[in-house]
Amino acid sequence: MSDPLAAAILQALAADPEAVAALRELVERPPPEPVSPPPAYTVSSLAGCLGVSQRVVRNAIGRHELAAVKRGGRWLIPYPAVQTWLAPIPSVRPRAALTGPLTEAMTRLSHPPRHRR
Repeated sequence: MSDPLAAAILQALAADPEAVAALRELVERPPPEPVSPPPAYTVSSLAGCLGVSQRVVRNAIGRHELAAVKRGGRWLIPYPAVQTWLAPIPSVRPRAALTGPLTEAMTRLSHPPRHRR
C-alpha cells in the first residue's frame, strides 16, 4: 500500500478484533429511512421545529414573509412555503467606493504627508 496512513490504520484494525467487529457492524447497518416532512405545519409545530417562538412565526405570516392559510382558526403553513422562507437571502452587492473631491480631501486629511527634516 502506498499511503502510510492507510497502512497504519489497517495495521491497527488488524490488531484489534473488537474494532473490526464494530466497523463491520457500522458498514453492514442499513441506512436510516429518510424522514419526509409534513405537508403543512401549524404555527406551534413550525416554531417547535425551528426552535423559535410562536410569535416569530406569526409575525412572519403577518408581514407576508411566510405564506399561510387560516383554516378553522389555525394557521396552516405548507412545507414549500417554509422552504422559501428559510432559503438564504442573496447577498447584496457591496456599494461602490465613493470617489470625488470630498472623498479625496478626507483621505488627505486622514493620511497627512510626512515632512522630512
